Amino acid sequence: MKNKKSPTFFIYFLILLILPAVIWSSGNTEASEISGTAKLMPADTTIVWEKMSFDERKEYMKTVVMPTMKAEFVAFDSTRFTAMNCRTCHGSGVKAGDFKMPNSRIPKLHMNFEEMQRDNPHYMEFMGKVVKPKMAALLGVQPYSHENPTGFGCQSCHMFEEAPGK
Repeated sequence: MKNKKSPTFFIYFLILLILPAVIWSSGNTEASEISGTAKLMPADTTIVWEKMSFDERKEYMKTVVMPTMKAEFVAFDSTRFTAMNCRTCHGSGVKAGDFKMPNSRIPKLHMNFEEMQRDNPHYMEFMGKVVKPKMAALLGVQPYSHENPTGFGCQSCHMFEEAPGK
């Protein structure tokens, strides 16, 4: 029988990593980072991220992903996430056009999901039940699971700390 707690802990771990990044993000939002209005995608629209050009990805992130996810983060914690912008997740490389993920600027995660769940259950739940599935859907991919280890999960945004002794 498979351990059903592992994917849940992984999701919660993702939540714990994104939150500090958002908290640490710059409060200065440039108009170019969030220009445009949010676009609602028709239900039958399929996003194929890998086939999108750089400009298409950038526009989609600015007009769909950023407004959608900022709304989720602000609903989760309006005090900490009002300044959320492109640099929150992509770091200082944004100005140079570097949007690589995972991003070393975002706090690194460790593999002790039980500890993270115990210490930050609210964040872990948010990341696992809101951020992971919503980002996967917005990017047109399946969420991470043991059955789908290449899906969108914690390591899509966060790097992991090296194990002790490495």
